Amino acid sequence: MFKILKSKKIFIFTAICSLLVSCASQSTHKKGNLETTDEILKSKSWVPPPFTHDDEYFAVYNKWHKDVILYHEIELRFHSHAVLMVPEMQQAYEKRMANLHWENIRKDPLLFPEDPDILPVVVTAYTPLASSQELDDKRIWNVNLFYHGKWLQPESVNYYRNKVSLAPFFDTGFLWSRMYVLLFKIPEHIKKQPQTFTVSLQSAIANADFVWRQ
Repeated sequence: MFKILKSKKIFIFTAICSLLVSCASQSTHKKGNLETTDEILKSKSWVPPPFTHDDEYFAVYNKWHKDVILYHEIELRFHSHAVLMVPEMQQAYEKRMANLHWENIRKDPLLFPEDPDILPVVVTAYTPLASSQELDDKRIWNVNLFYHGKWLQPESVNYYRNKVSLAPFFDTGFLWSRMYVLLFKIPEHIKKQPQTFTVSLQSAIANADFVWRQ
């Protein structure tokens, strides 16, 4: 009798667990059509493996990623990552999305702008003083892109409030780092065949240049 009751309890417990998993799946996946990476990450139903474990993606990421670390004596003054979102990097991003089975997630328009002449640059910024991390404040930072002997100012400097949504694809820096997407307007044919690009961040706090040479 005890064995029968125990068996029934196990069966009921298993059925309840299955029902809960099914409900969670329906609520977080919205019938297989998630709107953004935010939703799946906030649901905490599944945490994707670090992008550093994706060998194919990480190889392309390393090609278009640069970082700058600046010290004053032994004090960290500035730490930043920058990723140039050229077509090769965008394609790697899309392929990683497919590998994560996120094909139905809407791509971020900042990373995939409709204008083919817009080049996005994903940047993190950290300084000991939080207010000095505001790359979108022209009183503090002078942000430029140098290519083919020309200096260009960004079309926009976009503060990315929820940087967690970019964590499956980019290094988001320290806990207190801020994340931005810089948008520069350059001819599409140059974006497809870049030679030398320099993204320059200049302020009284730090002078940082990220240089890509092909």
